[in-house]
Amino acid sequence: MRKVSIGDAKYIVISGGSGGLGRAAAEHFAMRGYVVLSLDIRPTGLARKNIIEIETDLTDSKSVEAAFELVKGITDKLSAVISLAGIYFMDSLIEVSEEALRRIFDVNFFAVYRLNRTFLPLVRNGGGRMIVVSSELAGMKALPFNGIYSLTKTALQHYTDSLRQELALIDVPVIEILPGAFDTGMIAASYASLNKMSQGSALYSTNTKRFERVMKTQSGTAKPPSVLAKTIFKAAVSTRPRLRYRPRNNPLLKLFNLLPRRLQVSLIGLLIKR
Repeated sequence: MRKVSIGDAKYIVISGGSGGLGRAAAEHFAMRGYVVLSLDIRPTGLARKNIIEIETDLTDSKSVEAAFELVKGITDKLSAVISLAGIYFMDSLIEVSEEALRRIFDVNFFAVYRLNRTFLPLVRNGGGRMIVVSSELAGMKALPFNGIYSLTKTALQHYTDSLRQELALIDVPVIEILPGAFDTGMIAASYASLNKMSQGSALYSTNTKRFERVMKTQSGTAKPPSVLAKTIFKAAVSTRPRLRYRPRNNPLLKLFNLLPRRLQVSLIGLLIKR
């Protein structure tokens, strides 16, 4: 594929560009003159001429490498690689299948590793940066039935912290974004996974129903994905970006995380134990 040029446009790669957050970010950048190379396993036909969709299985190294070759045929310089792909479900750490556990780590953690490792040469050549979009749950003390997702995001946070220090030695900034709740269907998916768990659990069917009621009272109001897209854009273009952004974090969740661990366990027990 020959290299193409769209004026003086800058180029970025976004993983998960067909999802709710990824699509909003892709369109936000495209409206501001960037050429967006959207990597997703299910392209959706984004209707902007400067969004190029590349079908990519981020859990497959060969697929990521093939996407790299396609991108390299379009441009040899990237302003940013933005990791947005991710999946979410809730389950018990005792009853979750090994296959499901491996799958969520493969998408939420190893996909970021594959993407950054593969596309680093184009980022360096373009004087660009790496942006990792994680979750406000990263690094927090995990809640019951949400530990699986929290594990992946906390692992991703440690990865990002170490990657930042390593890539600083070769002048490539690494920025982490830890968003709160956004209206992408993830909240509905969490309730659906809890219902599924409740129906199939031999241990926690009653507890999950009570936990869902607690979640509904404390989940807060989810914001539109366009709000997060603005933060991602700011992280990509700022001359002195923050190391970490926390858009729309839940203050009650943050407060709960500050409580002593024994008190947290006691409160959860009072709320959801039969």
